[in-house]
Amino acid sequence: MNTLKKHKAYFFLATASSFAYMWIYVHYFHLDYNVSLQCIFKYITTIPCPSCGVTRSIILFLDGRILDSLKLNPLGLLIFPALLIIPSLIVYDATTRCDLLVRAIRNFEIFVNRKAIAIPLITLVLLNWTWNVFKHL
Repeated sequence: MNTLKKHKAYFFLATASSFAYMWIYVHYFHLDYNVSLQCIFKYITTIPCPSCGVTRSIILFLDGRILDSLKLNPLGLLIFPALLIIPSLIVYDATTRCDLLVRAIRNFEIFVNRKAIAIPLITLVLLNWTWNVFKHL
């Protein structure tokens, strides 16, 4: 991967992680904000998307309510560790001039692009989406 693509990847991941932390912070501490934001997919279709409830799932996890977190949306327990690992790898790579995060992403892509992995993962996401619709998230 060339240097420009690496910089874009790091910038995107740093920005996405920052927004995710701010979003969780606002919701965790029930801060007043004047904008009523909800899932765009749900707003347009009235059907929850596969990731609807992830913020609430992470907040339940942070409150120690792990089973409630899993019941609400198990994707939250997958995304939360990523929110810890990705910024850590960004800092590590910046201080050591390595590209560990980029290599990890590349290896992850290779891993999930195998049919034996991709099909079960897609099936799990679809099952989670069905679960979200069934629960009326």
